[in-house]
Amino acid sequence: MRPLHLLLTALHTTLSLASADPTSPYPDLRSTGDSVDIAPNYVSRPSAILYRTPKNESGILAVYTIKNYQQNKTTLTTSRSMDGGATWTQLGEVYRGDSRVEFVDHGSAVQFPESGKIVVAFERRDSHGVGGLHLETDAYHIAIYESVDGGYLWKELAEIEDVGEKGDRIGGSANLEVWDPHLRLTRNGTLQLFYSTPNELSTADHLGINIRVSVDQGKSWGPPSTVTGNNKAVEGVPKIVEWNDTVYCAFQSKHIHRGDQEPSMKISTHLIRSSDGGYTWHGRQVFMTATGDRDIAFPQLVNVEGSLVSIALTNVPYPKTVGMKNSEVDLSVHISVDNGQTWRGHASGAEGNVGTLVSGLSDPFLLHLGDREMLLLWVNGGTRPGAGMSERYTLTS
Repeated sequence: MRPLHLLLTALHTTLSLASADPTSPYPDLRSTGDSVDIAPNYVSRPSAILYRTPKNESGILAVYTIKNYQQNKTTLTTSRSMDGGATWTQLGEVYRGDSRVEFVDHGSAVQFPESGKIVVAFERRDSHGVGGLHLETDAYHIAIYESVDGGYLWKELAEIEDVGEKGDRIGGSANLEVWDPHLRLTRNGTLQLFYSTPNELSTADHLGINIRVSVDQGKSWGPPSTVTGNNKAVEGVPKIVEWNDTVYCAFQSKHIHRGDQEPSMKISTHLIRSSDGGYTWHGRQVFMTATGDRDIAFPQLVNVEGSLVSIALTNVPYPKTVGMKNSEVDLSVHISVDNGQTWRGHASGAEGNVGTLVSGLSDPFLLHLGDREMLLLWVNGGTRPGAGMSERYTLTS
């Protein structure tokens, strides 16, 4: 398969960034190998962590959903790589559901270093309808599962729902929407769960980002508190990294303009900071936005030896549609060397900093492997679900 670095694009002329001095030295993102299959088909929302096996071997654990609508199955699945992402072996199933009545997706994992226990959070929705892509949601949940054998066998720890007056949009119930879970393990062993939901800074028609905290490795969870929100936007897909005692949260914000006609949407990516370990947040900034009515969304964020590296999807070269079609998006790369204050689009390939266009790409995930190495995961194909892929990159000077 063609290396993805030939398809990356920085889109200097069409993306508005908080720009650094273009004459100063800047890191460069380069592929160090070909893309490989994690799973051949039906894959949605892959993510990954560095982990240690029960035999104390170092590896990579991937979590993703296999959505086989022909067989009415939706399965949150784990695979592992013991060679840095060059090959993958399927391990176990976190959860198997019936795609006619359930929606399962967006797994996020952490591992406790002392015990080796792995905890996964994922979306689970009770639904009805004709199944597959055409379900109507009755209730939203975030399920918490654990594995103590390295990712083979799993059991449920907890299930999280947000309730409140704003939940009357779901069939008159008090069950609020909960989306895009992201787990973070703090230095002292506290587990933080970030997710998208209506909150005090949003309205019932919009979504912000909340946090819940567990001090018993995911068995029980404290009440929700607000991270960010906007009463004119749908915000979500949070990604969290830490550098020099500052925690950074990147997320997408879909601004909704309402008028006499159908609402229009503009998606941009935002960054906020925390100085107390992720409990209170400040310094909100738009760090990537596309020109005109185009979008840039689904940001990923990693810290690579003090450089913040973010990738995101953009539909700049394509005709505008409401939302972003998977078949009409490019993958862009942006790097900051000054703690997120300024950003520069940058990606190397056969055609330099402006590569060929990407089509059929969705659900990117970026994992820092150590030193200056990263692993990119994504879903290939014009529609999601598709083939789950991975490819290694290095950040060069």
